[in-house]
Amino acid sequence: MNGALTRLSRTRWLEVRTAESRAHARTEHLEIIAAVQSRDAARAAALVLSHSRGTRVRLLNHLSEERRRLRARGYSIIESSESPSPLSPVASRSPTVALGT
Repeated sequence: MNGALTRLSRTRWLEVRTAESRAHARTEHLEIIAAVQSRDAARAAALVLSHSRGTRVRLLNHLSEERRRLRARGYSIIESSESPSPLSPVASRSPTVALGT
């Protein structure tokens, strides 16, 4: 879990460095929140999937452009295939509630 949080932190740092990228991320997040608040699960899921894929594409493009500079600063660059691997939607599950007797 710690490794995943570290990767997320690095991704966020690289992804939202400009005012424009922060505004874009904020807009996407607000759209996801609106879909959740309106209980539109299909739209929320589609927005999360689109956001995740878009983030991946933008991050890989940024890494490709900044490869030399990042290596000089000590960041490891993990190679990936040209086409993104498919992201599968998570099956929704009803929450489980334990009731005391």
